[in-house]
Amino acid sequence: MSRTYQNQFPADYDVPQEIVVAVKDGKLFDYSWGNDVCPKFCTDRDMNPGSLVLWSDHPDPDQREISGPRFCVAIVDEEGIVFGGVGSSENVNDILLALSLLNVI
Repeated sequence: MSRTYQNQFPADYDVPQEIVVAVKDGKLFDYSWGNDVCPKFCTDRDMNPGSLVLWSDHPDPDQREISGPRFCVAIVDEEGIVFGGVGSSENVNDILLALSLLNVI
């Protein structure tokens, strides 16, 4: 069985339907892993260098391991390491719009 946010994180993480639809449409790929702080989704099936990763943290700020906005976008470097914040927001639509304007979804 492949790892997905549903089998790696508790149901209360409640990934927004907008992200679920983007995964179903093949615009984002679920790279969630239970050892990460929250579910993550990549703009590239193989997480190649230059692809973007969208982190979807817990909806309750008090339940987050790292303080800050619920959604964060980072970039994958040449060694496959996710680093740096490209953008962040509490609003999933802001993040998805930014990814759309960057022509990555």
